[in-house]
Amino acid sequence: MDEPFAVMDDEPIWCYIVQYLGYGSNMSPKVLTGRRGIKPTESVAVFAEAYVLVFDMRGAPYVEPGFATVLPHDHPHLAKKLEYYPTCHGVAFKITKQEFKKIQQTEGGGGRKGSGYEAVCIKCVSYDGQKIEAWTLQSYPKNLYTRAADVEHSIAPSARYLALCTDGAALHQVNPDYLNWMKSYPVLLKIGIPESAHVYLQSLSSVIWTVYDGFARHVFGSGVGYKGMKVPKPSATSAKTRA
Repeated sequence: MDEPFAVMDDEPIWCYIVQYLGYGSNMSPKVLTGRRGIKPTESVAVFAEAYVLVFDMRGAPYVEPGFATVLPHDHPHLAKKLEYYPTCHGVAFKITKQEFKKIQQTEGGGGRKGSGYEAVCIKCVSYDGQKIEAWTLQSYPKNLYTRAADVEHSIAPSARYLALCTDGAALHQVNPDYLNWMKSYPVLLKIGIPESAHVYLQSLSSVIWTVYDGFARHVFGSGVGYKGMKVPKPSATSAKTRA
């Protein structure tokens, strides 16, 4: 299958259409349509026998630690923990090439090569046996949390993110056993912040502002958009009110 980004003016309309495999939060219409503006013309639940779903793409610790990605069974990252992960299930969406490009641009990395996700074409099968070649996004190796290659050090998605994934899977009637596995996946636990951390963060903030005042603002500019701004004068009424 050709790379799904270039669209020629003389192509027939069917050449504009691709199958896209959503396996994480993009299974949810809140994300795929509501956030990204993608409007599939068809959708069908599928599985990709040669791939598994992991939440080992690095995010922000304590906030959104892990995001979903698919990896082939023989990926080095899975060598120690493949037995814990079932075959990947998801949803094949029929969309345009432009829409697929938009998905890539609005995912982590903004569609830049080497950053975030790369486009790969994988073989899927619908639950009624239809074979489908679908494009999807797979994390670049450098974006995987390498310690998570050991299942004991795997990172967890947030409860918010996992709920988007499972809600979307349920909506599209993804295999119930697989859905239950997703729902049982460990999630980020809320942690208390010790008093010492507040002191540290306050000290760090003071250092950052010292660097800003003494160096950064003189080199890079203040970053404040007052230029050309007209400050309205208070009316007599509002002045009396304040008095």
